[in-house]
Amino acid sequence: MWTEERFDFDVSGQETAATTGCATWCASPSRPAGRRSSSAERCAAIGRDPASPTRSTQVTVSYEDPAATRALVKELAGLGLTHIVLNVRPPFPEGVARWVAEEIISPLLG
Repeated sequence: MWTEERFDFDVSGQETAATTGCATWCASPSRPAGRRSSSAERCAAIGRDPASPTRSTQVTVSYEDPAATRALVKELAGLGLTHIVLNVRPPFPEGVARWVAEEIISPLLG
């Protein structure tokens, strides 16, 4: 998106009730039922399909408890998040990328 010459939304930094409401709706993994329609209306007001934003989050990987990390990723995916960044923190164990692939990602892929 940031490499494109033309964006599909205003990135001027100016907040409006519509953009703030849409951003809040897009970022919330569990929106209260009563706010869903008003959030959808806010997204529509800025020309954004309420179903189109990618729901994203970052999860810090636990080296000590990979099962907890897997459980959290599975829960977030179940809530509809489709872009989950796994954050590995220093100090990095030897072979950390392979470890994350084998201990976190592969078991979730089934």
